[in-house]
Amino acid sequence: MYLLNEIAKETGLVEVLGKHRKGRPALLMVIAQVIRGMSRRAVVQWARNQAVYELLGIGHPDHIGFNENHLYDVLDYLADRRLEIESKLFRKRGKQCNQLFLYDVTSSYLEGKCNEFGQYGFNRDGKKGKKQIVIGLLTDREGDPVAVDVFEGNTSDPKTVLDQIKLLSERKWTFGA
Repeated sequence: MYLLNEIAKETGLVEVLGKHRKGRPALLMVIAQVIRGMSRRAVVQWARNQAVYELLGIGHPDHIGFNENHLYDVLDYLADRRLEIESKLFRKRGKQCNQLFLYDVTSSYLEGKCNEFGQYGFNRDGKKGKKQIVIGLLTDREGDPVAVDVFEGNTSDPKTVLDQIKLLSERKWTFGA
């Protein structure tokens, strides 16, 4: 956990997420996903045996000070700030934005039934009868991420490309182009 926290500092993630009430738990969730992908509930359980107070300043020395519901609130906060976070991370790299971007999509099927983006569509995994989501990744010329989007599972690839072109045109000032 210490090493990932240091990498997060070096890459600017700590600064971009902030050290406030929702920024620090957001960083904890990122670290937890890198170490071992887990649910919000599992993050709470896992954090009880980690140095979250000492390393991230979350909670108190005797207890972690947050629960699963707080982590869901943090996810809502991050979703509302997604474009701002992506833009700040892009600028932190200190790279000039060029005119060439790379884009690819994939899909991931879902086992659950309660996902607002889950729809039946063309499944690249060949899983018949499963709802899925479509994920689009936009990178710069070197393959460094610029943005990632999740679409409903029945969204066609050309529609996702149009959304990314619109995103880039709206954020042109953000990238310094």
